[in-house]
Amino acid sequence: MVTVMWKRNQNGYSIGGAINFLLAILLLISPWFLSLTSIHTESANSWIFGAIIAIASIAVMYGYDRIANWVTLVCGAWVTISPWVLRFHHLSWSGRTLDLVIGIAVAVISVIELWTVHPLPPQKTA
Repeated sequence: MVTVMWKRNQNGYSIGGAINFLLAILLLISPWFLSLTSIHTESANSWIFGAIIAIASIAVMYGYDRIANWVTLVCGAWVTISPWVLRFHHLSWSGRTLDLVIGIAVAVISVIELWTVHPLPPQKTA
């Protein structure tokens, strides 16, 4: 019952995909409302991975679950660690925190989607 409720709403769209899509839009517009457009590496990182997550989330919403969920999981993990890997030390606290929160949220939602929609096959015993 929980799996069915998490997976699809009454219109047949994935709820997790819709949430990830909204988070991707937030990531896409974050350089503008945090005034980070002058920092080209951070802006490009947000725009590129926001677009990838948005496209993969649309694919999840329309039923291309497994591969698109893995894409959003990997992108979410990258967005989470990117401020430290790309050395965005000069960023404001809000810029790093937003990347951290959005990345963790996208990754967690993707894991939940993968776990509830594509569980491991049962192990056969002899």
